[in-house]
Amino acid sequence: MIKNYNIDSEEYSKMEDIEKLMMEETEHYDTAYKAGKREGRNEGISQGKAVRNIEVAKNMLMENIDISIVSKITGLTQEQINSLI
Repeated sequence: MIKNYNIDSEEYSKMEDIEKLMMEETEHYDTAYKAGKREGRNEGISQGKAVRNIEVAKNMLMENIDISIVSKITGLTQEQINSLI
C-alpha cells in the first residue's frame, strides 16, 4: 500500500492509480499463467491417452484381433492401425 508522505492529493491520487494498474497487471499475468498451466496439463493428458491407445492397439494386433474391433476399442482409425502393422 501507498504510504502517505508529504505529497499533495493530486500526487497521491496518481500514485494510487499507478498502484491499481500494477495490481491489475499482476492479476492479469496470474490468470494467464493459470490458464496456460491448465491448457498444458490437458494437452499432456490427451497425448498420454493417444500413446496408450496406440499401445493397446499394438497389443490387440499381436493377439490377432480384427482391425475393426481394435478401432472400435481404441478410437483409432483403420488407417492409423494399419500404420502400426
